[in-house]
Amino acid sequence: MTLMTINEIGKRIGDLKTERERLIEKDKKLRVFRASEFEDLEKLRPDYDYAGFQSDLDRVDEEIRNLIANAVTI
Repeated sequence: MTLMTINEIGKRIGDLKTERERLIEKDKKLRVFRASEFEDLEKLRPDYDYAGFQSDLDRVDEEIRNLIANAVTI
């Protein structure tokens, strides 16, 4: 990890929190969908990859934890 000032760490954490919120909102939209009983559900069903979502969320959370740990040691 490159050396960062406390302000840069704070900005990066803010960006990561925004990314985390975006991932959660995207998951909420893809997890549930509506269709009438006459529509082909398989055609309308959005692509949903829970493992991919969880992996992305874990990556963001890990980076936030690392930045916080780095900030504490400054």
